[in-house]
Amino acid sequence: MRILRIAVILSFLGTGSWAQAGGQLEQDKAREDQRFDRASAKDGQASRDGSAASPVLAQPGAAEGSSGQELSPAAPGAGSKEEPVVPSPALITTPPPTPVLVSPKITTQDFPIPGRSWVEARDVKGGLDESNPSAPDKRNFEENLTRSDLFNSLLEEICGEFRIPLKKTFYPVSVLGVRARAERELDRRAQNEIVLVDRVGLSVNTGYSRSLPSLDDKLPISIGFGMSLSGESVVIRPTGDRLKCRAIDDLLKVWNYKTAIDFKASRLMNIKEGEVWQLPIRFTSSISLGVSNGQPGFSAGVSFGASRAGENTVTLRGMPDDMLRVRLRIDEALIYGPGLQVVGRIFAKDTDDYRLDTKNWLGENTGNTVGKYGFGVADDLVIDVLEKWLTWRLGVFAQWQTGSHGLIEFNLNQNDEQHMQALENLLQGRFDESLAMLQDSSLIERLAGAAKTLFNRTVDAIKAFLGREPTKKSMAELDRIFSGRLGAEASFVGINNYKQFSLPFLFKAPILFSWKGSLVDRREDRIRVIGGEGDKYEIYNIGRNSDAGFLDVPFLGYVFKQNESQRVRVMAHREGNGHQHMPVAVYIEQHGFSFGQHQAVESMVGRANGILRYIGVRGEGFNETAQLPPEMIYPPGDKNVPLEQMSYRRGISAFTLLLNDKAITDIGRASDAEVLKAYLHAMTDRREREMMEWVIENGKFSGGSIYYDFSSFRQSFYHSDDLQEGDGRIRQLISYAEGLLKDVHRLRTRVDAQGEPVASHVQAERLSEILAGRGASGLPYEYIMKVLVQLVDPADIWAEFSVSLDARGEKRHKVQRRFLINREKGETEVIRRMSETMGRFARSSKLGD
Repeated sequence: MRILRIAVILSFLGTGSWAQAGGQLEQDKAREDQRFDRASAKDGQASRDGSAASPVLAQPGAAEGSSGQELSPAAPGAGSKEEPVVPSPALITTPPPTPVLVSPKITTQDFPIPGRSWVEARDVKGGLDESNPSAPDKRNFEENLTRSDLFNSLLEEICGEFRIPLKKTFYPVSVLGVRARAERELDRRAQNEIVLVDRVGLSVNTGYSRSLPSLDDKLPISIGFGMSLSGESVVIRPTGDRLKCRAIDDLLKVWNYKTAIDFKASRLMNIKEGEVWQLPIRFTSSISLGVSNGQPGFSAGVSFGASRAGENTVTLRGMPDDMLRVRLRIDEALIYGPGLQVVGRIFAKDTDDYRLDTKNWLGENTGNTVGKYGFGVADDLVIDVLEKWLTWRLGVFAQWQTGSHGLIEFNLNQNDEQHMQALENLLQGRFDESLAMLQDSSLIERLAGAAKTLFNRTVDAIKAFLGREPTKKSMAELDRIFSGRLGAEASFVGINNYKQFSLPFLFKAPILFSWKGSLVDRREDRIRVIGGEGDKYEIYNIGRNSDAGFLDVPFLGYVFKQNESQRVRVMAHREGNGHQHMPVAVYIEQHGFSFGQHQAVESMVGRANGILRYIGVRGEGFNETAQLPPEMIYPPGDKNVPLEQMSYRRGISAFTLLLNDKAITDIGRASDAEVLKAYLHAMTDRREREMMEWVIENGKFSGGSIYYDFSSFRQSFYHSDDLQEGDGRIRQLISYAEGLLKDVHRLRTRVDAQGEPVASHVQAERLSEILAGRGASGLPYEYIMKVLVQLVDPADIWAEFSVSLDARGEKRHKVQRRFLINREKGETEVIRRMSETMGRFARSSKLGD
């Protein structure tokens, strides 16, 4: 029956080609289990009871390292002022203490790797747990890579493109549009999980634009206003399949269509684990001023826009052990900034003429109503797709955003009928007048009744959203009322005030190439927990990302994709009683590709090892035990196919390195000589290294500045024909080194000008700027990490490397593994609380809550 249904789909789409839809082989799983069994047998009882298993580097006498170290007015031995810097003409010559091998903390699911500090975790999905400091980044990165790319096979991509859309737009008046839609599709979550998505939406949009006086008729100036109100019901259900073609049965069972509007206790009790209900209501208002030049098939414009957006959302998620997580969000944001966009359409006139002729022909031969409907379906499914395929686009924007997020979270027992009945009443908007005064009482009621009383309620809804933002007082009141109505205590209530700056860009060449992403993405979050202990969190995020696609296939997506993301995150925590924790830093680097060669996989491992090899070496040698073992990551080659000639359908890697509070303290305490020695050791250019070695050996450094005899440098180091090149290069290198010393001095300072302790969030902001290349040195992410990790104790870092590979060939080898160093350092109570709190307010996956 499934084969017959797939054949019907293929005939409907008019394709005559079949491709084999590969699945994950059962023997792969069996082989994986055998590998784990062999690892366990090889390590023997010692690995099972946690003794003498796998080496982990640690300095003698190193503390276990708590991630909750209290801030003191000054570092030990520093007194009430900054430590004096003792000038020294040369680098430290004393080698660092000899590392001592100790046994790692092994859980029953971890497998030590002989000769390495790493253990392999069998819980691969643990990398997406909410307590993991990089989980939101990994989830969003993987879902973005798997969207719009041709991955498994032609048949699999056709199954993914097949959806059931029903949508209609009508205009009661010329400036008002009403759009209703219902849609069912298959989508892919992280970890290759296929989900069925049922979506119902209703939106009202209005807009108005007017031309302003202009000096040039070819460059008209216009001003525009717009508003929109929309509500959706989205139900996301796991299918249990890892391929979309295997889930076609679920897609075609239209009688099983599910909405999240009809709230009944019996339905709430049957939400399955992993199932998500989303009910967002959004209101946006915008104004824009722009100059444009429009020609047939071509348009260009510069604009400045500002918009205010409000969104109130209820999400329900089925959790393990029959628990139901309920989250209520109230979001408010102001976004503004300039933009430049150039758009060109190939065959624009032909496309427009075809649309007009087709619409007229259908109207004359099938009747106006049927013709319009048929044209709308054809336009959405075929013409619109082809037009986007043949459009080239260039866009560069600068965006500033400020906003507030309010969040209330409950964890309810689904088997408790009283709680489920109370939740039914809550979601149906049965509140008293005190809740109605908060303008949030009838959110779900508005969605459920929007179709009946749309026009009567539009004005009221706009009033409810305009200027509405969560505050500490309003969130505390909502918590009091919701907790009272549910008869349960909220597991989390908080508010996040944030600001963000980004430079998104887009370039698309028809058929061949697409490149988009963000050159800069800088965000600052200030989270306050309401109730309980009243903790505060300061989180600084700085990163960049790119998404490149090559060879666009209509209806299917890009054949080749190359995605990259780098991010630095620094988190500070202050408890409600005033106790401050030293900040912790997280470096996240992710790479992904579709249809690539083995060199791409080697690059993933090589980029991570390029940082790991420097951990704790203090300018001498390399840390071999901290490097990833490539032989454990690469899949076995096919018969007669060497490993270096293997190709892959897809590859994704995520490298996370966490420096805990003690590691940050160690960096701040490093002397100038130690910092410069680490700087030299990170250099890969032999010529530059020789130049800096001469300067440091023959010069002096003090207070963050380096002094040397420039004439002696010329005479001793360069011939006459190298003078101009050498002068420029050495000045640049010294500038980097002096900036690096100044950056470390800022971390070393623990008291301000008034002699007061520097707050943890101030230290976190300083550290984020240094790690992101915005400090005095200006060194890029990877370079600054290679320098600073040399100054820490290897026992004070936590590292994770996860990889997912799908190799092509006779045997379709799948690799999905996760490796860890010092697992317990990433699972402390403070790190867990920081990560979970950050994750609640992080950019949410569209398939989660």
